Amino acid sequence: MDREHEVFSANGFVVERHGRQIAIQSDGDPQAHARWADAWLSGLPAAVEERDRAMHRLDEVLRTDPAGCVALASLLYLAKDPETYRESLDDRSPAHVEFLALRALPLLAEKGSSASKRGRPDRRGPTSRPWGVRGHCADPDAAGGQR
Repeated sequence: MDREHEVFSANGFVVERHGRQIAIQSDGDPQAHARWADAWLSGLPAAVEERDRAMHRLDEVLRTDPAGCVALASLLYLAKDPETYRESLDDRSPAHVEFLALRALPLLAEKGSSASKRGRPDRRGPTSRPWGVRGHCADPDAAGGQR
């Protein structure tokens, strides 16, 4: 079977994939579709609750070492050749690494903001210099009148 084109049907639906494009069509009657939609919607609160529990657990794990977790998840992709890699032919999507990185960013920002307590400069403070500015602060009032 061509991995770029797949078709399957189940429960009155036909799902067809062409590369990254997915089309879903219903071949069932409208009443059957309405029953399916009602059943699916009735399970939604439980799914949302399960998702929230999983997100809470993910945040707990990320708090231990956010950068390390993202780096570890990214290791799978070191063997991928960026010149020939095609996401549509891979059974894994890098989207989970991107999602993990987005969840880790606020935690990394928290750790960065507490860096000043350990004697390192806090770049978010009122006297911090913008990246790339050397020798003086761009706004003398922000540095307490010092240039």
